[in-house]
Amino acid sequence: MLWYVNFCFNIFQNQNKFGKWGIIITNIAFLNNSGPGDYGGVEKWIFKMAKGLKNKGYNSFVLARKDSLLLEKVKKERMNYKVIDKIGSTTFLNPIRIFKLADWLKKKNINAIFFCSSPTFKYGSITAKLADVSNIIYRRGSAIPIKNKFYNRYLMNNFITTFISNSKATKEKSLKYLESFPDKKVKLIYNGVDKSKFTNIDLKSNIRKEFKIDEEDLLMVNVGRLHKQKGHKYLIESISKLKNRFDNFTVLIIGEGPLENKLKDRVDELNLNDYIIFTGFRKDIPSLLKQSDFMVHTALWEGCPWVVLEALMSGLPVVATNSSSLPEIIREGENGYLAKDKDIENIADKIFKMINNSNIEKMGNKARKIAENEFSFKRVIAETEKCIKE
Repeated sequence: MLWYVNFCFNIFQNQNKFGKWGIIITNIAFLNNSGPGDYGGVEKWIFKMAKGLKNKGYNSFVLARKDSLLLEKVKKERMNYKVIDKIGSTTFLNPIRIFKLADWLKKKNINAIFFCSSPTFKYGSITAKLADVSNIIYRRGSAIPIKNKFYNRYLMNNFITTFISNSKATKEKSLKYLESFPDKKVKLIYNGVDKSKFTNIDLKSNIRKEFKIDEEDLLMVNVGRLHKQKGHKYLIESISKLKNRFDNFTVLIIGEGPLENKLKDRVDELNLNDYIIFTGFRKDIPSLLKQSDFMVHTALWEGCPWVVLEALMSGLPVVATNSSSLPEIIREGENGYLAKDKDIENIADKIFKMINNSNIEKMGNKARKIAENEFSFKRVIAETEKCIKE
């Protein structure tokens, strides 16, 4: 790895006669590799951060594929962008691709670059180092270990200036095989929510009327991609247990994904169609949250889930599983309840406990206060800005 980087560095420096451009921080790049239909936590973070830092006076550039939803949103906001080709697992070994991006970074005087995935980390860190970018920042949003490869260890220890994790669980898992990585380079920055979007909301729809939900029914909401990670099957199984103890409720499962048909089939098998409604993808999440009583989140692993923070900011308490970072966000009895991971009976018990909570409104107010104090978007921008300026 070292000989390869030195080889590229020497060729690049000989081909490009750029002078030093100082240390003034103005130009920031966000490197992303999402394809058609991909718009998850990473893309959401990049879009929000690029826009937020732009509003703070930074010159933000989003580097994204031409067929990505991220690029589409960036264009609509009239933000700076650069179209890039797909980044594969071995793109970091392609000198032509490396020189091309490094040249662009140099010409645009990029002072800080962010990336959030393994392919963009390898490719981005090498090109940024060649281009003399001062701040090379790897941000991880999922509690999944960085693979124990020699080139990962080398790039992390020698090229990365700051490693951002969005939870303690993400930090511990991501750096599991990188014991030599300096702790001083690690910054814990939880995700944050724009308060104005989830408080004092005007209803854009009447969800009870739309789906013919009884006015007396207690309304639970689950928001997330219909993917194994989100643990919907445990939610559905727990509802089959819950209906034997309490009958007047409806669960909205909001989202779409590869498991949609399988999950709907399971709902049919358990005769739960009177209790569970699949809404599909929705753009009116703040409005739906305002009309709900509480959220149920049964994910198997998470970084720092936006939907949970959005629920808290909306004043909704949350029943969540105790996986990954969720115990860092949900405080038992304060802003919600934690159930045992993958434990159907315990999930049903905690939902039933929430239903019987006579102080659910008070818990919701506490949830909002915690979100405002600890999970605001203003805090995320301020703490990220510190990483750029260090």
